[in-house]
Amino acid sequence: MSRRVARDTYLDRPVLIHICKDGTFTWRRRGQPVFNGRALAVFSVDTEEQAREAQVLFCRRQYAPHPQLPSQPWYTWTDFTGELDALEDVTAKLRAWWQRREGRPS
Repeated sequence: MSRRVARDTYLDRPVLIHICKDGTFTWRRRGQPVFNGRALAVFSVDTEEQAREAQVLFCRRQYAPHPQLPSQPWYTWTDFTGELDALEDVTAKLRAWWQRREGRPS
C-alpha cells in the first residue's frame, strides 16, 4: 500500500522567486524562462506584487547595472553567502514570512 505524502506548496504557486550565486533576487511567472538560465527557484508566491514585497523585506538594491538585467532595478538577498547550503536559509525565511503574512503560525 502506498503512503501519500503531504505536498509542500513552497514551489507550487504561479510566481517563482529565484536566487543566483551572487545573491541576485528575481522572479518570473511559471512558464517564462529564467533570466540567466541558472538561477535556482527557492520559493513561490501568488502575485508579482507579493514577490516585490519579499524583495523589499529581504533584499538591498544595487545601484550598478546588472549585466543581464540592464533595464531593471537589481536587488540582492541581504545575507546570502553564495553557497548551495545557504539556499535552505533563504527558503526558510521566505516560508516564515509567507506564513506570517497568511496569518498562520510558523
